[in-house]
Amino acid sequence: MTERLADRFASAGGAAIEVDGQLAHMLYELDPMATPTRLSINLTSTSPTAQGLRLKARGGTIAVDGRRLDDIVLWTDTAPALSTVVLVPSDRSAPLTLRVWNVWRDPAATMQAWIGDAGIVVDGESPERVVLRCSDGFDAPTFDDLVVELALSAVTTNHAVTASGSLSFEVRDELEHARDRLARVLSRMDGKSSYSIVLWELPPGKRLDEVDEGEVVEYVQCAGSREAMCVEIRTVTDGAARQSVIGRSHRPRAGEPDVTIPWDEFEVKVFEDEVFDAAEATELFAHYLVAADVPPGFSLRRLRLG
Repeated sequence: MTERLADRFASAGGAAIEVDGQLAHMLYELDPMATPTRLSINLTSTSPTAQGLRLKARGGTIAVDGRRLDDIVLWTDTAPALSTVVLVPSDRSAPLTLRVWNVWRDPAATMQAWIGDAGIVVDGESPERVVLRCSDGFDAPTFDDLVVELALSAVTTNHAVTASGSLSFEVRDELEHARDRLARVLSRMDGKSSYSIVLWELPPGKRLDEVDEGEVVEYVQCAGSREAMCVEIRTVTDGAARQSVIGRSHRPRAGEPDVTIPWDEFEVKVFEDEVFDAAEATELFAHYLVAADVPPGFSLRRLRLG
């Protein structure tokens, strides 16, 4: 009786094994990523069994459909043939790693992996693109039950900035260039002539001069000076708007906000952990460019609107 691939992988301690003159793997790991990276995923299958691709991130998250997750599964019977996610490292000094492997549903609709004759053959590998030919565990290995094409590219932005309520400009660039541009703008804030920044995503297919003011309903904004500013985020879910002050503390706060931040002819009171300088705000704004959210570990104090 021919030994199944799962048993051979177990004997090899999970290392690659030779199958009909080619190397088969249990999973595939992409090269570490130190900056946010766009990943396009093309799934092709002719199998009558529902096939899927599982993606698991370490040291960061997978941004998809407005959510940040570290473990997702894309199924051929529910996901589009071409999906795009953004891989976001949690720390700029530590890279993100991503492992992927094929899964499938058995007759009881249970997700299975790494059993029977499951395995992956890597084809056409390059730094920007790789093709994975996958065999599920139902029958002899054929490596055509699921074909996956992964393509990596730089994250580009499609945003706009409104500065001090008057000057607006587009931010369409690769992520690192957009981040540097935001850093320069934030570093010029003096609380008087330059006192606020609003960052928002442009509607698909529209230029800045084609956007009505009422279309800008979600954004991240700050007010104050380069030394001390407050940062807020506004989101809309199921038609309900939510605006919150970003902070660093998750513990209950006593009393009312008592730190005053002046901007233009106004002032706002916040808690001490809600005060940011320009460099800190840059990281919040840069994360918003990718995920339209705040980074993990920050708190949100909801404001009463209207």
